[in-house]
Amino acid sequence: MVRFKYFEAPENEMTGLLEGIRECSICGESGRCFQLDCADPESLPDACLKDGVGCYTCLRKGRFEFFHTTEIGYLFASGPEYLGPELEEEEVTIVSPQGEPVGMDVAPPVERPTVPGHSAIELRRTPGFPTWNEVDWLVHCGDFMVFLGPWQPIDFNRQAENGLGKDVFLSSVDSCHSDFWPADSSSNWEVCCFVFRCTKCGSLRAVVDHS
Repeated sequence: MVRFKYFEAPENEMTGLLEGIRECSICGESGRCFQLDCADPESLPDACLKDGVGCYTCLRKGRFEFFHTTEIGYLFASGPEYLGPELEEEEVTIVSPQGEPVGMDVAPPVERPTVPGHSAIELRRTPGFPTWNEVDWLVHCGDFMVFLGPWQPIDFNRQAENGLGKDVFLSSVDSCHSDFWPADSSSNWEVCCFVFRCTKCGSLRAVVDHS
Protein backbone atom coordinates (compact mmCIF):
# COMPACT_ATOMS: atom_id res chain seq x y z
CA MET A 1 0.00 0.00 0.00
CA VAL A 2 1.39 3.40 -0.97
CA ARG A 3 0.41 6.11 1.50
CA PHE A 4 0.97 9.84 1.56
CA LYS A 5 0.08 12.61 4.00
CA TYR A 6 -1.44 14.79 1.30
CA PHE A 7 -2.98 12.14 -0.97
CA GLU A 8 -6.06 10.11 0.00
CA ALA A 9 -7.58 9.62 -3.45
CA PRO A 10 -7.67 6.14 -5.01
CA GLU A 11 -4.34 4.79 -6.27
CA ASN A 12 -5.50 5.00 -9.88
CA GLU A 13 -5.45 8.81 -9.52
CA MET A 14 -1.70 8.84 -8.79
CA THR A 15 0.33 10.08 -11.74
CA GLY A 16 2.87 7.53 -12.87
CA LEU A 17 2.03 4.75 -10.40
CA LEU A 18 2.49 1.33 -12.03
CA GLU A 19 0.52 -1.82 -11.30
CA GLY A 20 2.21 -4.81 -9.71
CA ILE A 21 5.71 -5.20 -8.32
CA ARG A 22 8.65 -3.84 -10.32
CA GLU A 23 12.42 -3.62 -9.87
CA CYS A 24 13.44 -0.09 -8.95
CA SER A 25 15.92 1.50 -11.38
CA ILE A 26 17.48 3.48 -8.52
CA CYS A 27 18.02 1.00 -5.68
CA GLY A 28 17.43 -2.33 -7.45
CA GLU A 29 14.89 -3.49 -4.87
CA SER A 30 11.42 -4.78 -5.81
CA GLY A 31 8.27 -2.91 -4.84
CA ARG A 32 5.51 -0.60 -6.02
CA CYS A 33 7.04 1.82 -8.49
CA PHE A 34 6.39 5.05 -10.38
CA GLN A 35 7.45 5.90 -13.91
CA LEU A 36 10.41 8.23 -13.58
CA ASP A 37 9.46 10.16 -16.71
CA CYS A 38 6.69 11.64 -14.52
CA ALA A 39 9.20 12.77 -11.87
CA ASP A 40 10.95 16.13 -11.70
CA PRO A 41 14.09 15.61 -13.86
CA GLU A 42 16.09 17.87 -11.54
CA SER A 43 15.43 15.45 -8.67
CA LEU A 44 16.86 12.37 -10.41
CA PRO A 45 20.36 11.29 -9.38
CA ASP A 46 21.12 10.45 -13.03
CA ALA A 47 19.39 11.83 -16.12
CA CYS A 48 19.57 8.36 -17.69
CA LEU A 49 17.02 7.16 -15.13
CA LYS A 50 14.18 9.14 -16.70
CA ASP A 51 13.15 6.09 -18.73
CA GLY A 52 13.20 3.82 -15.67
CA VAL A 53 11.01 3.33 -12.60
CA GLY A 54 11.42 4.45 -9.01
CA CYS A 55 10.05 2.64 -5.97
CA TYR A 56 7.91 4.02 -3.18
CA THR A 57 10.80 3.69 -0.69
CA CYS A 58 13.15 5.74 -2.88
CA LEU A 59 10.46 8.39 -3.32
CA ARG A 60 9.92 8.69 0.42
CA LYS A 61 13.70 9.00 0.92
CA GLY A 62 13.84 11.81 -1.64
CA ARG A 63 15.86 9.94 -4.25
CA PHE A 64 13.36 11.33 -6.76
CA GLU A 65 10.54 13.83 -6.34
CA PHE A 66 7.59 15.35 -8.20
CA PHE A 67 7.10 18.90 -9.43
CA HIS A 68 3.85 20.58 -8.32
CA THR A 69 1.99 23.81 -8.97
CA THR A 70 0.46 25.11 -5.75
CA GLU A 71 -1.21 28.17 -4.28
CA ILE A 72 2.16 29.25 -2.85
CA GLY A 73 3.88 28.88 -6.22
CA TYR A 74 5.79 26.26 -8.15
CA LEU A 75 7.58 23.65 -6.04
CA PHE A 76 11.05 23.29 -7.48
CA ALA A 77 13.83 21.17 -6.00
CA SER A 78 15.32 24.40 -4.64
CA GLY A 79 12.05 25.35 -2.93
CA PRO A 80 8.80 27.23 -3.71
CA GLU A 81 8.95 30.00 -6.28
CA TYR A 82 6.08 32.33 -7.07
CA LEU A 83 6.09 33.19 -10.78
CA GLY A 84 2.85 35.15 -10.98
CA PRO A 85 2.30 38.93 -10.93
CA GLU A 86 3.40 40.86 -7.87
CA LEU A 87 0.71 41.74 -5.39
CA GLU A 88 -0.56 45.28 -5.67
CA GLU A 89 -2.83 47.42 -3.57
CA GLU A 90 -6.36 47.46 -4.94
CA GLU A 91 -8.50 50.56 -5.20
CA VAL A 92 -12.04 49.96 -3.92
CA THR A 93 -15.23 52.00 -3.96
CA ILE A 94 -16.92 52.87 -0.66
CA VAL A 95 -20.73 52.81 -0.87
CA SER A 96 -23.43 54.13 1.42
CA PRO A 97 -26.06 51.88 3.07
CA GLN A 98 -28.26 52.82 0.11
CA GLY A 99 -25.64 51.47 -2.32
CA GLU A 100 -24.47 54.85 -3.62
CA PRO A 101 -20.71 55.47 -4.11
CA VAL A 102 -19.40 57.96 -1.54
CA GLY A 103 -15.64 57.70 -1.95
CA MET A 104 -12.59 55.64 -2.77
CA ASP A 105 -10.10 53.81 -0.61
CA VAL A 106 -7.15 51.48 -1.05
CA ALA A 107 -7.50 47.92 0.17
CA PRO A 108 -4.31 46.27 1.45
CA PRO A 109 -2.91 43.52 -0.78
CA VAL A 110 -4.01 40.00 0.06
CA GLU A 111 -1.05 38.00 1.29
CA ARG A 112 -0.28 34.71 -0.40
CA PRO A 113 -0.52 31.70 1.90
CA THR A 114 2.67 30.20 3.27
CA VAL A 115 3.56 26.70 4.48
CA PRO A 116 6.54 25.31 6.45
CA GLY A 117 9.54 24.10 4.50
CA HIS A 118 9.02 20.49 5.60
CA SER A 119 5.53 20.58 4.09
CA ALA A 120 6.98 21.57 0.71
CA ILE A 121 9.41 18.64 0.93
CA GLU A 122 6.54 16.30 1.85
CA LEU A 123 4.47 17.42 -1.13
CA ARG A 124 7.39 17.02 -3.56
CA ARG A 125 7.58 13.42 -2.35
CA THR A 126 3.90 12.99 -3.19
CA PRO A 127 2.63 12.10 -6.71
CA GLY A 128 0.37 14.39 -8.65
CA PHE A 129 -2.95 13.65 -10.36
CA PRO A 130 -4.07 13.93 -14.01
CA THR A 131 -5.87 17.14 -15.02
CA TRP A 132 -7.08 18.85 -18.18
CA ASN A 133 -5.65 22.22 -17.17
CA GLU A 134 -3.06 23.29 -14.62
CA VAL A 135 -4.64 22.86 -11.17
CA ASP A 136 -3.01 24.31 -8.07
CA TRP A 137 -2.55 22.12 -5.01
CA LEU A 138 -4.61 24.05 -2.47
CA VAL A 139 -3.54 25.45 0.91
CA HIS A 140 -5.58 25.94 4.09
CA CYS A 141 -4.65 26.77 7.70
CA GLY A 142 -0.99 27.17 6.79
CA ASP A 143 -0.54 23.72 5.24
CA PHE A 144 -1.14 21.94 1.97
CA MET A 145 -4.52 20.26 1.82
CA VAL A 146 -5.16 16.54 1.38
CA PHE A 147 -6.20 15.58 -2.15
CA LEU A 148 -9.36 13.44 -2.00
CA GLY A 149 -9.82 12.92 -5.73
CA PRO A 150 -12.31 13.95 -8.41
CA TRP A 151 -15.84 13.97 -6.98
CA GLN A 152 -19.21 13.57 -8.63
CA PRO A 153 -22.43 15.07 -7.19
CA ILE A 154 -23.14 11.76 -5.42
CA ASP A 155 -19.89 12.16 -3.47
CA PHE A 156 -20.98 15.58 -2.23
CA ASN A 157 -24.36 14.08 -1.29
CA ARG A 158 -22.59 11.46 0.83
CA GLN A 159 -20.57 14.19 2.54
CA ALA A 160 -23.66 16.23 3.47
CA GLU A 161 -25.39 15.43 6.77
CA ASN A 162 -28.80 15.90 5.14
CA GLY A 163 -27.78 14.10 1.96
CA LEU A 164 -28.08 17.32 -0.04
CA GLY A 165 -24.62 17.84 -1.42
CA LYS A 166 -25.32 21.10 -3.23
CA ASP A 167 -24.62 23.16 -0.11
CA VAL A 168 -21.31 21.34 0.41
CA PHE A 169 -20.40 21.94 -3.22
CA LEU A 170 -21.27 25.64 -3.12
CA SER A 171 -19.27 26.15 0.08
CA SER A 172 -16.24 24.42 -1.47
CA VAL A 173 -15.91 26.05 -4.91
CA ASP A 174 -15.46 29.58 -6.18
CA SER A 175 -18.77 31.33 -6.78
CA CYS A 176 -18.07 31.47 -10.54
CA HIS A 177 -18.49 27.67 -10.63
CA SER A 178 -21.78 27.47 -8.72
CA ASP A 179 -23.77 26.87 -11.92
CA PHE A 180 -22.02 23.54 -12.50
CA TRP A 181 -24.24 21.77 -9.96
CA PRO A 182 -26.66 19.61 -12.03
CA ALA A 183 -30.44 19.76 -11.75
CA ASP A 184 -30.41 16.03 -11.00
CA SER A 185 -27.86 15.49 -8.21
CA SER A 186 -27.78 11.76 -8.90
CA SER A 187 -26.31 12.33 -12.37
CA ASN A 188 -22.66 12.78 -13.29
CA TRP A 189 -21.18 15.91 -14.80
CA GLU A 190 -18.81 16.49 -17.69
CA VAL A 191 -16.19 18.32 -15.61
CA CYS A 192 -13.59 17.25 -13.09
CA CYS A 193 -14.20 18.60 -9.61
CA PHE A 194 -11.05 18.02 -7.57
CA VAL A 195 -11.67 18.07 -3.82
CA PHE A 196 -9.19 18.80 -1.03
CA ARG A 197 -9.52 18.59 2.77
CA CYS A 198 -7.69 20.76 5.32
CA THR A 199 -5.27 18.81 7.51
CA LYS A 200 -6.16 20.97 10.54
CA CYS A 201 -9.80 22.09 10.48
CA GLY A 202 -11.26 19.56 8.03
CA SER A 203 -12.72 22.17 5.69
CA LEU A 204 -13.25 21.18 2.06
CA ARG A 205 -12.16 23.17 -0.96
CA ALA A 206 -12.69 22.19 -4.57
CA VAL A 207 -11.38 23.16 -7.99
CA VAL A 208 -13.51 22.71 -11.11
CA ASP A 209 -11.40 21.73 -14.10
CA HIS A 210 -13.09 21.69 -17.49
CA SER A 211 -11.98 21.67 -21.11
